[in-house]
Amino acid sequence: MMKAVLVRGDGIFIYESIEIPEVGHGELLLKIEATGICAADRKIYDRNHPWELPDPYIPGHEYVGTVVEMGEGADESTGLQIGDRATAEILVPCRTCWFCHRGHYHHCDRPGVCASSWAEYLKVPAGAIVYRIPEGLPTEEAVLIEPLSCSIHAVNLADIELEDVVVVAGLGAIGMGALQVAQLRTPQTLIGLDVDDRLLNIALEYGADFTFNPAQDDVVKYI
Repeated sequence: MMKAVLVRGDGIFIYESIEIPEVGHGELLLKIEATGICAADRKIYDRNHPWELPDPYIPGHEYVGTVVEMGEGADESTGLQIGDRATAEILVPCRTCWFCHRGHYHHCDRPGVCASSWAEYLKVPAGAIVYRIPEGLPTEEAVLIEPLSCSIHAVNLADIELEDVVVVAGLGAIGMGALQVAQLRTPQTLIGLDVDDRLLNIALEYGADFTFNPAQDDVVKYI
């Protein structure tokens, strides 16, 4: 048995004991070291989400864990071994649709899901995109891989150049990551926006040239 946080009904969170998942062909079982709290998880807690969730549902998709069990063929398909630390992308691509064939698997027509990390163990389904965590990377940093990858993807899409003025609106975990990644592109000016002055001060420490609070400042005028 293992401990897990389950959502039962609409936004009812319960901490209880459930059975440890059994792994099948190509699947992995991770013992979770740490897991994050996404804004999506908060929306579920606040009953303000657009998804149809199974009942019960285990939240969590930002995590790092250790491989403790492997189904047949999982070593070949993932390149992992028992004892490796790993994480996986939340979407499991079908690998057969139009998007998957063109490398745009994040737009997959029929994706599966690899989540449910608010538990002591997590089953990684066959076909998931799995990554080995370097041994020297601390757990509290490794657990940020998923949100940081979103930050990096956003900055790459923005195609920032030397003379650009970059504004990062919202300085939560992903916004703060985007701010630091954008700084690596050496834009002309880097600006952070948030209604939390504490986060504005952190953004200045992390490389923002200016920060503004839209609840107090005329942001358009200043920029």
